[in-house]
Amino acid sequence: MLRFSDTVHGVDLPNNAMLPPFDDAWVTSWGAERRDGIYVSRPMTLQVFHTRLLEHAKCNNVTERFGVTRDTGAPAVSDGILWGVASWGIRKLCGTERFPAMFSYLASKSNLDFLTNGTQILMSDKRHYPYPDNLFNNRAETTPPSTTS
Repeated sequence: MLRFSDTVHGVDLPNNAMLPPFDDAWVTSWGAERRDGIYVSRPMTLQVFHTRLLEHAKCNNVTERFGVTRDTGAPAVSDGILWGVASWGIRKLCGTERFPAMFSYLASKSNLDFLTNGTQILMSDKRHYPYPDNLFNNRAETTPPSTTS
């Protein structure tokens, strides 16, 4: 049984009224360690990394960090809301600058309808869980420096 605590939180699902921030997100996954294209081990500690959400029109432009193969199902959370779930990537190149991991966007109408029909629960405008991003004290280390003029 999962027990919520100061360090274990749930996340909210998006609803029709919410728009993604197209900003930063946190992805957690067990992943796999890879050397020279060969998977050598599976980490014993849950991995957490910072990434950026992209608008569909900009999805072909790649940012600095994305998930890797064996992260399928990994959640992408921003502001305590689950915006996406890791779906696929190009096996040996996934996670490199030219080949990002792809996430299914949960706030699309078809995905929200699927979740509502499957769970028989309407998505609420109310937030149920606290904003968890403050749990990650390495944010400054993983956020790219700002480029102000």
